[in-house]
Amino acid sequence: PFYKYYCENETDWQEDFCLVGHCLLKGRRNLRRAIIPEGVTEIAADAFAGCVLLSEVHISDSVQVIGWRAFAECTGLTGLTIPQSVQVLGWRCLRGCLRLGKIELQEGVRIMEGGVFSGCRGLRNVVLPESLVHLGSWAFFECNNLVTVKIKGCLTSIGDWTFSGCSNLIRVELPPGLISIGVEAFKECLNLEEADLPPGLQVIRRRAFAGCHCLRKVNLPETLTQLQEEAFAGCWDLEKLRLPGSLKQIPERAFTGCDRLQELVLEPGLQDIGAEAFANLNCLERLIIPEGVLRLGTKSFSEDQALREVQLPESLQQIGAGAFAGCQSLKQLNLPQGGQKIGTGAWTGCIHLADEKGFIIWKQVLYGYLGRDEVPVLPSGLLGVASGAWRGNGLVKELRLPSAVQTVGWQALAEMPLLQKVFLPAGVTTLGPEPFAGCQGLLLITALGMAPERFKENSDRLAAALGFCLQPDLYRTELVSRYKSYLQAEYRQVLERAIDHNFLGVIAYMTDQKLLPAEAFEELLAYAQQAKTLEIVALLLKYRQHQLKTTDPFANLTLD
Repeated sequence: PFYKYYCENETDWQEDFCLVGHCLLKGRRNLRRAIIPEGVTEIAADAFAGCVLLSEVHISDSVQVIGWRAFAECTGLTGLTIPQSVQVLGWRCLRGCLRLGKIELQEGVRIMEGGVFSGCRGLRNVVLPESLVHLGSWAFFECNNLVTVKIKGCLTSIGDWTFSGCSNLIRVELPPGLISIGVEAFKECLNLEEADLPPGLQVIRRRAFAGCHCLRKVNLPETLTQLQEEAFAGCWDLEKLRLPGSLKQIPERAFTGCDRLQELVLEPGLQDIGAEAFANLNCLERLIIPEGVLRLGTKSFSEDQALREVQLPESLQQIGAGAFAGCQSLKQLNLPQGGQKIGTGAWTGCIHLADEKGFIIWKQVLYGYLGRDEVPVLPSGLLGVASGAWRGNGLVKELRLPSAVQTVGWQALAEMPLLQKVFLPAGVTTLGPEPFAGCQGLLLITALGMAPERFKENSDRLAAALGFCLQPDLYRTELVSRYKSYLQAEYRQVLERAIDHNFLGVIAYMTDQKLLPAEAFEELLAYAQQAKTLEIVALLLKYRQHQLKTTDPFANLTLD
């Protein structure tokens, strides 16, 4: 080791210490008591590391730097005073000093690097001096018996994992100039009861207070602009919470699992509530989302068994999948009038919102369906279908919208794997984006108010054309001509789809209207014969006999 090299060359051993100039390089491993000589300005890295018999240390007033791991794993050390001459405590310099019960940090210490006191399970009370300007990550990590901490002075940030795992920490006094609290800084401080965050705080990073089960009160200042994911997740005893208007976004799982949260105040200024931000609450009964909020994320308020009333703002543009799923007590829901995007299963399990047939309706607009019918009969007075209203329904096979319906929102009928037939009344002239996305089994769309070109997806246009052929008398004259034009242009894929699913009515309409070109007849007839759709084959043969001119000597033959 390097210290042996110096011992044999340029070093000067003074009793128990190996010195190089003003640097104490190494102490003897069997030391029980160490008095650092005057004139030493630095205690080098690993100088006393692992000296398990060392129980008493006196640091002279000349020392300015205590190096990395200088006293690490000195398990017999019970107390230590850091004099005012010391400015830097190096990385993990006292890590793992299990019996260290008292530490006195005199004014003068400016920098405490990462992991300085990590694993010092004997520490109970700590006061950090006003001179401190940097507190590194892991500084008090898993100091299990630490009870109180007072941070004085001009410290602006608390590093990552600084007090994480301090399971007996009850009270922390934070400095007035604090700006940032690091990742998991107070995670699983199980007995921490109050977080009085100072004015001026701007950032609370991810999982900063996660798992603080006894945390009852949190004061979030008006200066807070960034709150990261899971910041207060699992704070079981948190009862009241006010989020300032300076906070534009509540991130994912920020307050999930706060079982006893009874009062939630969201100030105007908030714009986005992330996925599962307030999931699994059990005591919140009333929720008011302020004006200005644009999005509720996936499962943002899901599984709140006590929630009874929700008021949503007119500014709201998107309600995520499962946003209120499992809120079994929810009875009153004030929804904005607009074209919000509503995700799959936003109201799943909200049994008190639905009528006796399972429909969730607000101001004559359908927002969801909790029934189990394969062919549900919708109320006749319905005027619209909200975005995502049927999205993700895995039971419904056929859907007929009432004649008064005029609007169908974004992905209103999306992701319905068993859906085969849809009837849209004449009042529906446009559909929201991706209305049938994921409906792989959809075969027929009867859209009395829409021409085929109004459907953006080719599969939807084809389904609409098939639906038209089966009930052409229901359509207005101008739409009939546009569907005929489509059928003439796309006759091949229309007829092949009709043959595949044995839609005899489609073939009957196209032959009756003479929309089947002679040059493609034989190929389509062979396709029908291969598919063994005998009724369609018979219809095509009849069409050839009566409508097509041919020199085929077998043209007069029939199936008889």
